[in-house]
Amino acid sequence: MSNVFDFGDPWRDRFDFDGDGKLDIIEKVHKEVERQRIINEINAKDDPPEIDWDDDDDDDDWDDDDDDSDWDDDDDYDDDNEWDNHFYFPGIRLSVNYNDIPDNSPKATQPNPAHEFYKNKEFLSDRGIILYSKAIKAHFDLPVDIPDETDAPHTSFRKIIMTLFEHDPDFAIKVWVWCLDFFKTYYPKPNAANYHTHGSILHISAYPGRFRAVLAEYIKSDPSFTSKKLADHPEILTYISEIVLFLLKFDITEQAAYLIEKALNNTEWNTQNLVDFINECIQSASDGKEVETMRALRSCVVPLLESHTGRVIHDKTPKWIREMDAYIKNTEQTSNRYKYSGANAWRKKYKSERYSVINPLNYDSEEEYLAAVNKQKYLWRKYCRPNKFGISPDSFETRADYDAAVNKAYEEAAKEEINQKKAAQADKTLYSFCKVASDGLSGSPLYYFPGDLDVHVGDKVVIPYGAENIEVQGLVISTGECYSSAFNCPVSRIKKIVRVIKE
Repeated sequence: MSNVFDFGDPWRDRFDFDGDGKLDIIEKVHKEVERQRIINEINAKDDPPEIDWDDDDDDDDWDDDDDDSDWDDDDDYDDDNEWDNHFYFPGIRLSVNYNDIPDNSPKATQPNPAHEFYKNKEFLSDRGIILYSKAIKAHFDLPVDIPDETDAPHTSFRKIIMTLFEHDPDFAIKVWVWCLDFFKTYYPKPNAANYHTHGSILHISAYPGRFRAVLAEYIKSDPSFTSKKLADHPEILTYISEIVLFLLKFDITEQAAYLIEKALNNTEWNTQNLVDFINECIQSASDGKEVETMRALRSCVVPLLESHTGRVIHDKTPKWIREMDAYIKNTEQTSNRYKYSGANAWRKKYKSERYSVINPLNYDSEEEYLAAVNKQKYLWRKYCRPNKFGISPDSFETRADYDAAVNKAYEEAAKEEINQKKAAQADKTLYSFCKVASDGLSGSPLYYFPGDLDVHVGDKVVIPYGAENIEVQGLVISTGECYSSAFNCPVSRIKKIVRVIKE
């Protein structure tokens, strides 16, 4: 009975050069090339075996395994398309009867050609696959059982680390750091730069948040960690933006700045690499949830960008700064997380007013809010009628205070009028008066005293008018004598004629 294998199982470990249990884009290309070669050999035979191009009776069986090994991590994805899309490369599926493949095929007789590119082969399989489990078990006494490996990986690196982490987080970090150093020698030679041997080690975002938190604390405890462990790592430039964001999120700012400076001064990168790096950092920090990472990135990267000598970087720096500032401002304005913090910390002073007509949450700055509050607070001034006492509503904080002042003035005026009438009734002086009319006067003719002037009806005179005593011309229309009680105003308010105009 022949065994029928899917390309996703036994073939995957052959082309899984980094041993992470999945194929990246380069590994898939190698796999497709080999697939076509085998198909061509099979088709060239007189009686080729049947190739099942679509052996899926059920769309959900793409991750089914005949054995219990879990190193390939297919169960992390819901379907074949999702698994393929994770690597931004179309999926390749082929099922063949492996017993019918010629004995002289590379699968049967030849080691993987990638094997020759590796600097260190101690823990490599014959087909160039790193045996993480074998290496770790050879150097550590493990507190948990991990399957043995001989010529194929059975457990992905990430799964090994997380298994150890669940048992002892500190020990898992210790193993991770050891692997970081140890497997540097397994990085391919320069002419095999496309072969990624252990990307899963530096692929920080692939680890759960609880692991990243413990790792961050470990890195914080060693300020030289980045310069000693990461700066010279063969794959640091591949994952540098991811690591920079990881360090910034956990407030390891100085070490993040060190890596940013290293990237900007890297001689292996061209200008487009630098531009892509900055764009990736900004994009990764723009998660819409928080601004602390973006603020940290801005504080680290802007001084380095402004001092960079490259023309393209210099020209793009203002745009990058605008993007970072716009993200920070927009997130603080729209996220509930920053209602009363960051740029909106001023709102704490007015938190009790959030249910009032003027809600501080509706304003971006304290100045705007206070302007709206003042406008609402003093809106009553707009509807106050002028009063004869010259009392201005602008001098009062509340309508009640203003009304009280006006009412008091009316009360005092009424009392004064009563007192003046009583005084007039007691005054037995006979006063000489003139009634003067003028085009410059409003209303009825006014009473004036002639004083020492000889004034007659029909004389043109100059009289003081208004509160500022403006001099205007008038015509005397009557003269006479009376007691003070006969006047329509107190005697003290009657003014004197300035002079008589002689013609």
